[in-house]
Amino acid sequence: MTSPYGVSINSVIADNARGKVSLNISGSHGVGLSQMSFHGAQANTFTGNIYIEGRNLLALYKDAGVTAVNGDLHIHDGALVGLFNSNQIADSSKIYFSGTTAGIFYLPLQGSETISEKLSAIVVSGAGGIVDFENHGNPVFPHGQRHLYLDDLDIEAGSVLIIREWAEGRDHLLVRRDSEHLAESLKRIVFEGCDPNAIHLEDYNDEYWEINGAPESATYGASLAVAGIALVAWRKKRAAK
Repeated sequence: MTSPYGVSINSVIADNARGKVSLNISGSHGVGLSQMSFHGAQANTFTGNIYIEGRNLLALYKDAGVTAVNGDLHIHDGALVGLFNSNQIADSSKIYFSGTTAGIFYLPLQGSETISEKLSAIVVSGAGGIVDFENHGNPVFPHGQRHLYLDDLDIEAGSVLIIREWAEGRDHLLVRRDSEHLAESLKRIVFEGCDPNAIHLEDYNDEYWEINGAPESATYGASLAVAGIALVAWRKKRAAK
């Protein structure tokens, strides 16, 4: 089905007698953005990879828990993949970012709903990649919890993974404790709006680390100043009593 917003596929995409079915989304659209979306209550069963490049968006709109993607996602040269419901991608799948322009994997605003996704790995090369929690700059928690679980995070030397629109306590980037490449990759992560020297691991549970950023030092200074004023006021009040 074609709409003003692009091509929407409600039917099940399946492998066939010739073998695995793969999907290649490419092409130039001037200044616009072309969109293909997967909808429906039935899972796609094709097991080939998806290759998406350029100013193209793949939107995963299947019902929560209904698999849209079974193979790996290759996001190349500025392409986008949007996750609009939980568990759209098979746990064994990987996301590969590559090319001369950073691709984007984003978890859009969906009110108070929680969105969770588990992947085998995110692998970053070339210009890098972006994981966007899509907060639109609103600090008042405009959407529900976001959980992105990874078995491994592999960012090649010279590349970077940018975490955008992230809020502590709401958005969770989680990597297994036995991740093969996490130690080196941690040096190649940037949380927008956070001190690059403050990115760190925190305990999440027995299986996963949580990668957290921290506010820029200026923000920390303002917070400490407010805390200091409050502490002085509290001491004066106590002394008066």
